[in-house]
Formats: sequence, structure tokens, C-alpha cells
Amino acid sequence: MKNLIFVALFVTSCASSNGEVVPWERFLNDPTEKNFRFAENIISSESRCNRKWYSKSEYSEYLSSLFNMISQGNEYSFKIGLLILDCLDGGNLGDAYRSIGLFFDNNSSYFSKIINNKTISDEKLKNMLIMLPLDTTDNIPKKIGILKYRIRALSNFKHSMDETLYSKVLSILTKELKFYQDLSIK
Repeated sequence: MKNLIFVALFVTSCASSNGEVVPWERFLNDPTEKNFRFAENIISSESRCNRKWYSKSEYSEYLSSLFNMISQGNEYSFKIGLLILDCLDGGNLGDAYRSIGLFFDNNSSYFSKIINNKTISDEKLKNMLIMLPLDTTDNIPKKIGILKYRIRALSNFKHSMDETLYSKVLSILTKELKFYQDLSIK
């Protein structure tokens, strides 16, 4: 009986103020603008990083699902990812950056639109662009291919992005491409 009460108290303490385990749970089940707004309001109204949603292992399934949706180019999941990015660390942060990079590959126009209107630190921007999928770890030619693709995709937004931001993104991608090209020569 004591164990049952403990489990009930634990689950209650882990749930968000709306009774769901994480603010984006409803969104994961039905990725609509309405459910995005619902998640956004909860994340924004609470001390965003004060919860354990981002670091406890029992929530990793929810983060993985969110990162998967980001990777596939879902615009609202990308916005949720940006809202919680400051709360992540370690492997979760790396997974978030990789999923945002894949978002860029799948929806570069929306990525460009959002980062053009949002203040993102240079370090975060760099990580979003150069943290490549895990299957490229030992595959330098694949890394080079992805970086070349991202540079080509970026060129479509030369006139719609802030000139300074465009130059910064291009510089990040070109430096990383050169690094891997130099490695492949050795």
C-alpha cells in the first residue's frame, strides 16, 4: 500500500500543471497549431527550465518523439524545440541540435524564416548547423555531402535573410565543410 501511495505521489509531482506528463504531450499526439499554442503557453508561463521534463530519464521518450518530429520538418515541433533548447544538456542537447540540423535539411525555408526573426546565439546557431546525424560519425564523405547540401539550400535565402545572419550561417557551414574536406585529403 505504501508503495502504491508513493508511486501515485511521484506521478502527480511529475505531471505538468495541466495533468499531462510534459507540456508537449498533447502536441505529440495531435500536432496542430492549437496544441502547439497550448504547449507554448505552459512552457512560457512556468519557469521554463525549472521542471524536470528535460533531464529525467523517464521523460526521454517524450523528448525523442519531439526530436523525431523536428527532424521530419514539423514547424511547430521546431518552435517547441527552440523554446526548450536552453533547458537541455548533455545527450538531449546534442540530439536537439542534430534534429534541428535535419529540420534545416527538410524545411530550410521555415528554418531561415524563424532564425531571421529570432535572436539565437552564435554558438547555438553553429551547433544547429554543424551537428550532423549520428550515422555520419565515421563517414567524412557523407558529412561533406550534407554540408554542401546545406550551403546550396542556404543560397535560396540570400535575399530574404538578414545579410549579416546570412553571412554568419554561410561562414559556419563553409568553415565546417573545409575542415572535413581537409581531413579527407589527409
